[in-house]
Amino acid sequence: MKKIFLVILNFNGKEDTVKCLKTIHLLEDKSYYLNTLIVDNGSRTDEITGLKSFLNDPVNKKNFHFKNILLIENQKNLGFAAGNNVGIRYALNHEAEYVLLLNNDTKVEMNFLKNLVILDLPLSSPIVKFREFKDKPKLIFDLGGYVNWWTGRTYHLNAYLDEIKRFKSDKYLEVDYVAGCCMLVKKEVFERIGLLDQKYFIYFEDVDFCVTAKKYGYKVAVDPKGEIYHKLGGSMDRWSNRAIFHNLLGNFIFITKHMGLRRITGYTYLLLLTLKIIRDRIGDKANHDWKGAPHNFHE
Repeated sequence: MKKIFLVILNFNGKEDTVKCLKTIHLLEDKSYYLNTLIVDNGSRTDEITGLKSFLNDPVNKKNFHFKNILLIENQKNLGFAAGNNVGIRYALNHEAEYVLLLNNDTKVEMNFLKNLVILDLPLSSPIVKFREFKDKPKLIFDLGGYVNWWTGRTYHLNAYLDEIKRFKSDKYLEVDYVAGCCMLVKKEVFERIGLLDQKYFIYFEDVDFCVTAKKYGYKVAVDPKGEIYHKLGGSMDRWSNRAIFHNLLGNFIFITKHMGLRRITGYTYLLLLTLKIIRDRIGDKANHDWKGAPHNFHE
């Protein structure tokens, strides 16, 4: 029986993490053995105490079928990549055949993991929909994405569109990357290319990992039959100065690492983008309708 480790990173997000944990029983299946790792990234004392209380409550254990759940506590916020790597290392050291990275601000749907395991691809993801708009089931947030290799910019497929237009096969869609909010990775991929690059604090580590995997010949794909719901901006307010900084920094690291001789066009684009953001902020135009930002700021 296949052994799968689910890794959920938590940082002062007990409320979202609890909502996520209430749905993970939907992933159970007789065809694999599922373990859940919650990696706390240095949350406040009240947050981690509340999370422990929820996990240890006998009523919750019974109602939500909690089993094989382990809480790992980091002493400080290591960032998304390094924090998840703590869970990935634990999983690989305990004979994981697959590792499923899942954001704490997601809610899962039945059978998406089973479908991914049946596909048996090196690196895969379901369709990601908006948690805020479950009443609009056709509204798609993410079908994976592609990289513009002249600018270094990333594009989520069908972001904000209400229909799937690009699937030519009912099996899966190959893409440049899948979103790190839900990513199933086979053990051999980690063993060959390494873990998430810890130079990224948050943003672009998923793109980097997938692009690196493709360079090693691995397929990266989205399964159109499975889906999860993601709370947009749950990890960090994506319009905050801090989020914009990490987006731009992550984009810079990605361009430097992957674009070779095209780095000059990537750097030029990133400089113009940064100047535009500064202009908009100074001009008090920094509302949610401006365009042109990198990964996780959509057209």
